Amino acid sequence: VAMLEAPLVDDPVGRRLPIYEFDTVAQRFTGRTWWYRLDEGGTHVGGVAALDEHRLVVIERDGSQGDPGDPARFPNPARYKKLHLVDLRETTPDGTVAKREVANLLEVADPDDLDRDG
Repeated sequence: VAMLEAPLVDDPVGRRLPIYEFDTVAQRFTGRTWWYRLDEGGTHVGGVAALDEHRLVVIERDGSQGDPGDPARFPNPARYKKLHLVDLRETTPDGTVAKREVANLLEVADPDDLDRDG
């Protein structure tokens, strides 16, 4: 699959990104498309990886970066970074693919202080 990073400007529904199916053998898009809806805090997709033929892991994020606890270094810190599991076989009532939050990346424990923020 291929997925855009941000919603289409002319999407009449808004906050959706198309997911396109690509045939790696024929080296062409198949014409199958699904829609992914961003959560309220999300503005972009940072990455997508296929787990199998039907399931994807999507990194959904806002447009900011940096530690919310360090406003001197990061005046516009990250507020939304999450992993979602998507199943292309399941859709919601609005026609977008079903997704389930797997992890809030801003709340990952760091007991060994790997990010060295103290």
